Amino acid sequence: MTEVIKAQRKAAVLAPSQLACLSKLPTINLTAGCAHECLYCYAHSYSQNPGQGRVTLYENTLDKLRDELPRKRKRPKSVYFSPHIAISTAFLRPPIIQTLKKHVRDKRVLGVLLKYYESSQTLTMHGAGTSVMMPPAPLRRQIYSLVEQIAQRHGIVTSICACKNGDLATGSCHIAGDWSPKLEAPRQQFLF
Repeated sequence: MTEVIKAQRKAAVLAPSQLACLSKLPTINLTAGCAHECLYCYAHSYSQNPGQGRVTLYENTLDKLRDELPRKRKRPKSVYFSPHIAISTAFLRPPIIQTLKKHVRDKRVLGVLLKYYESSQTLTMHGAGTSVMMPPAPLRRQIYSLVEQIAQRHGIVTSICACKNGDLATGSCHIAGDWSPKLEAPRQQFLF
């Protein structure tokens, strides 16, 4: 069972994302950590993660946001609430590998989990300034193709996240919508 730790947020509420697909929107994290406790999850490697089986809930988020918004020169049109659920292949950082080795007692299962990372490639996540280990590109293409086929049967359109798969995709997956700037009509300039 997940332990919820109530805490007071010290940092700003509206935070810029380091991921390219979310770079145009401020994000709001209501919690730190994750209740799902997946051993392979990248959230374990974040410094603010309270640890396995724990979630920090920031009780003062609304009050801080009320204080923060009036001080903004430009109010955001929209914000992105995190966490989100997205389809992706697992990417590993060294702390995650250590977590798997510590908690997966069955060596055969551990071998299956880490098998594809023996010949993995290290890729930089766009905009995040971090490198991760990914399964080889042909295997990821195969996985994404299967996911796309299943999704299409249910009327769901998929795209490959370019932040996490810079070798397979370009641009933005637009997880936060398409926020390209709109052209404004030219305004008359007055001399006096």
